[in-house]
Amino acid sequence: MIQIDSLGKTCPQPIIDLARALRKFPEVDEFQLLSDDVATSSDLTAWSRMTGHEVEEVGVSTFLIRRVVR
Repeated sequence: MIQIDSLGKTCPQPIIDLARALRKFPEVDEFQLLSDDVATSSDLTAWSRMTGHEVEEVGVSTFLIRRVVR
């Protein structure tokens, strides 16, 4: 699992950080995104619908993203 620390960053930067990590680590299936921006949850929901990845909110500022195998 790769952890992406986007604490203190405003959207859309956490989504951009996540997308970069997905490209940089194609062999990794799970990512943990740390983000305290209130818009992150809704942005991740929309992003996951567009990309097909699974997103789970596991804490106040913590999200688990699972890569969907295509």
